[in-house]
Amino acid sequence: MGDVALESTIQGNNDPSTKPDLVKIRPGLTLTFKATQAPAHTETIEWTEKKENPGLMSSANQSLTIKKDGNYFLCLQVTLDTEYSHRGTQHTVSLNKNGQTFLEGRINTNLSISTGFMGRLEQLVSDDILKVTIHPSAKINDTLLVTYLDVIYLPNRSTTI
Repeated sequence: MGDVALESTIQGNNDPSTKPDLVKIRPGLTLTFKATQAPAHTETIEWTEKKENPGLMSSANQSLTIKKDGNYFLCLQVTLDTEYSHRGTQHTVSLNKNGQTFLEGRINTNLSISTGFMGRLEQLVSDDILKVTIHPSAKINDTLLVTYLDVIYLPNRSTTI
């Protein structure tokens, strides 16, 4: 998935006595995060950036911090490591914003070892903290094809009615 070529220019400074800062933002900018292999079972998944991040999000301490206000389409899939998945166990995978779950999926190891694709559009603001948790803790498959967090950034637009 690539970046959309269209660019918007927004005014970054609302003080009329100073020259406005013009910031170019690319609607549809995409980010990809790869799960970092945990040494054993984990309850909070750590993410590393797979491609260059233009200052929209930062990753540290098993969390992602939002750096720019906007609408974020978050695409998540988590797959368990087959060696460590116990038949008959049900796992809950949650995407949390500031400690509150806003996207949740289940893995029932009798049927599957993956959540399948989960996605949601969420308005996020600077300093929001995102975490992906799995309960009960489990060893995940960190292959990018089966465990990933993709993000599409869409800047907020002021509309006048």
